[in-house]
Amino acid sequence: MLRGSGNNEGGTVLLATGTTKMTVVQVTGTATKSKIQRNAAGSRTEATVTEPYVPVGSKKLKVDKSGLYQVGDMIVLKKPVSDAFIAAIGMDKIKDCTPPKPGRKCTQWAASGYNIDYERQVVATDGAFEITLDAPLVDSLDAGVGGGVSGTLYAARERRIQHVGVEELMIDSVYDATKVLHNVVKYGKTIPAIYTDEAHAWNGIKIDKAVNSWVSAVSCTHIGFACVNLQKGSKRITVLDSTSREPVSVLTGGRRYPFNGDGQLNLFTRCTSDLGRHSFVSGGRIPGPNVFHRCTSTKDQADIGPHMRWSTGQLYDNVVGGQMRVWDRGLMGSGHGWSGQTIVFWNCESKESLGGSAGFTVDSPALGANYCVGCVSEVNSYTGGSTKGPWCCGASGSYTHSGTKDPIESLYEAQFDERTAHFAPAQPAAQPSAEDAESHAEEHAEEASGSGEEDDDEEHEEEPEEGDAAHEEEPEDEEDEADEDAPADDGMNSKPDDGGKRAAAILLSNHSAARFGRAERLLTLEHGAIQPQPLS
Repeated sequence: MLRGSGNNEGGTVLLATGTTKMTVVQVTGTATKSKIQRNAAGSRTEATVTEPYVPVGSKKLKVDKSGLYQVGDMIVLKKPVSDAFIAAIGMDKIKDCTPPKPGRKCTQWAASGYNIDYERQVVATDGAFEITLDAPLVDSLDAGVGGGVSGTLYAARERRIQHVGVEELMIDSVYDATKVLHNVVKYGKTIPAIYTDEAHAWNGIKIDKAVNSWVSAVSCTHIGFACVNLQKGSKRITVLDSTSREPVSVLTGGRRYPFNGDGQLNLFTRCTSDLGRHSFVSGGRIPGPNVFHRCTSTKDQADIGPHMRWSTGQLYDNVVGGQMRVWDRGLMGSGHGWSGQTIVFWNCESKESLGGSAGFTVDSPALGANYCVGCVSEVNSYTGGSTKGPWCCGASGSYTHSGTKDPIESLYEAQFDERTAHFAPAQPAAQPSAEDAESHAEEHAEEASGSGEEDDDEEHEEEPEEGDAAHEEEPEDEEDEADEDAPADDGMNSKPDDGGKRAAAILLSNHSAARFGRAERLLTLEHGAIQPQPLS
């Protein structure tokens, strides 16, 4: 636990005085997981999903091996992706990508880069060949575009560090105030001053390879990239009541992502941002689900939403800020293409900002669906299926109650209440057998010798400390109101002496983003068809 005495100048201040793009507080383990071996013969716990198609929202999987998984097991579900999938969503023919326009660096998508892994826990075994997961699928499994296989899975052992908290402190950075641009006009609006020094702190808090941890009541000032940056190895992290203001950087790609949510099963709640670019955002190939809940941004300089490359399972719930979009970004950045799948904006408000006029753009890819429910725009702008810019193929997303809030005020809160009403402590995993214990010891021996199994699910794009490569830089695009960069890299928020608040905190984190969108609550997805269902 790193706990200060307050998140303002009268409390605890961590002041970064160096001249490199440093991270002030870094929370990281050495690995995310390892495969479980259960018998002396050395066989692993791999299985194949036997159903040719499993829709979004499903929590049950049928597998080809009997009795392989136990209640309490952590499993890693891999969605195979083939060239047929890339072609179906149009990402093999991104317009003007190859050869790229002058000044661009763009490549068509390759199927090998989109085999996304999803981590879940087994909560029931229904017969010999069926398991029930703790959280639903946020992307469909489809053998037709998966090379003949809809999905594979294996049991894993959690290797992340856990129960780490950072709270009640202020993070600030020294910077060169002589590097400043005055009265910058952008999208017809004047920004009085932009401080452009970049030789200073880049991340306030960066979390990777950690689980069941939290950031609470932290404020960040004069940071270049992110106040809180959750990397791809983060899981079940809760970020709450935290603030980013007065970021310092050049106003272009790869900068000013105050709350960056990669990883899965993470929750940002009641966070605020001022003068951010992408204030609430995720990078590419993010498994999700992740939630931004009751967060607010002012003076945005770009849009809010998934940033690029098929990020899945995100809920923006009662978020108030500038433009909000999920769409095909085409050749922007390095070929960002479809930014997200199974993305829900719920009772969000879009207002005029420094990054352009207010409005929502919600498009859906050919093999997916995105939603805007109860969205309210200051200028009555709700678009989808747009042909402006690098839009490829798909259709308008689903708009419901546009201009009027949905009577279910918060989807996250409604589902949280629904699930915790029936909450019971998870059944513990079975005690490991002697063979399993022996396997575990072998894994630790391998790790010590440097030959241990690496995380299969990590996208091997390490984010350099110097510039957060996770969000690739991209040149200004006059056609697009939000010039883009590309994010590249990539709880149990209980306190030991918390008394009664401890149990509530455990529930909040354990069921945070995992409860996001049980998509069956919103709709039923059939293969190739969307059938809206009434909300209950």
